[in-house]
Amino acid sequence: MSGFAENGCAIGQTWDGPVKRMVKEGKPVGFMAPQEGALAWIDGFALSKAVANVDQVYAFFDYLTKPEVGGKVATVSSYNSSIKGADNFTTDVDKKLFQSSYPGDALSKLWRYPPSPSWFLSVRNEYAEKFKVA
Repeated sequence: MSGFAENGCAIGQTWDGPVKRMVKEGKPVGFMAPQEGALAWIDGFALSKAVANVDQVYAFFDYLTKPEVGGKVATVSSYNSSIKGADNFTTDVDKKLFQSSYPGDALSKLWRYPPSPSWFLSVRNEYAEKFKVA
């Protein structure tokens, strides 16, 4: 976000959430999936093997995956929800941003974000530091 807001970045790769937050704040930015396709990240839930209240944890998971809750989370976080029907429970601003971000057949061209190989993190951090220093 600081690259766009403070450091003159004109184009970049980013998740939709930060840019959507900036648009909501009135910043002159936009986000659109490329015509070739975009990376998609879907978070999941994890359950500790030692959890004592398994039924309550699953009840909480069930709650979180309700479209109404997914819509609220999407609105507050500015990240799009992967829960079917959650878009019916977002604000008009979020619906408009989603539609403009994924026009036409863009949703059919989403690619699941692949796992990073073990060597990648150190290389990415090295270049991120060089970018910050520059």
